[in-house]
Amino acid sequence: MDGLVLVNNPQSVYCGTTYLRDMFALYKFRRGDSQGSDWDRKYAEEPSADLEHYRAQPFVRTILRSLPVRSRILDAGCGTGGLLRFLKQRGSDVVGVDSSRVAIETLRRLTPDIPAQVASIERLPFPDASFDAYLAIGSWEYPADGPQRAAAEAVRVLRPGGLAFIEVPHANFVRRLLYLPLKRLEHTVRSRRSLFSHHLFSRPDMRALLRGNRFEILEEHPHDLPEPTRHYGLWVDWPILRGGPHYELNALGRWKKRVLNAISPWTIATGMFIVARKLA
Repeated sequence: MDGLVLVNNPQSVYCGTTYLRDMFALYKFRRGDSQGSDWDRKYAEEPSADLEHYRAQPFVRTILRSLPVRSRILDAGCGTGGLLRFLKQRGSDVVGVDSSRVAIETLRRLTPDIPAQVASIERLPFPDASFDAYLAIGSWEYPADGPQRAAAEAVRVLRPGGLAFIEVPHANFVRRLLYLPLKRLEHTVRSRRSLFSHHLFSRPDMRALLRGNRFEILEEHPHDLPEPTRHYGLWVDWPILRGGPHYELNALGRWKKRVLNAISPWTIATGMFIVARKLA
């Protein structure tokens, strides 16, 4: 995500019974492709996921702890389906959708017995109350006008009492204090055509969004890479902290991660992971 520039946090967006007030829009400035072709290229170049990678992820352990083994699960924005394949190995009945045709073709090739189709998370091709669980791990931030329609579709396709597992980028303290003001300044001096990238969200906004769509929030967790030497947000936001590829931090970055996590993991959390239940 190098080259991302903050334009603004947009006008308040109405959702349910309240407004999203701290939804920060990030743009990238460059010539060329649309976001869609960027995703197709990414998925075409992406190696097959090592399914053991998911075993170490705290958010995956939360999903496994929360769901009965044979739950029917929809992954909205499944990519090439690594998480779906992991859950299927553990007995879940899984279904995937993604807007990238390349991603779905790759998933079908790797695991032909997982039902998957090209579809928008804002218009899911399923009847009401079709699933026990809904996953959106890194997908609600991409609709340019916000996640309201994705949230409404999530509650529609879930059965009463069904669980939603949502992960989105977090507008954490360090980003608000330093990163976002610098991105605003960068935006004022750049003139190339901008392309929308994604949103950052505050915890109060995600709570308002979910509660406005008839969800009860059960758990909230800061989300990041579990290894002490790696951190997605610090690596992406601050090139000076990079120590190697794959989000490895240098000594300064590891020190910053250790100190700020000791204050609170929310201070630098790249994302937030939320477990919510659809109310009857």
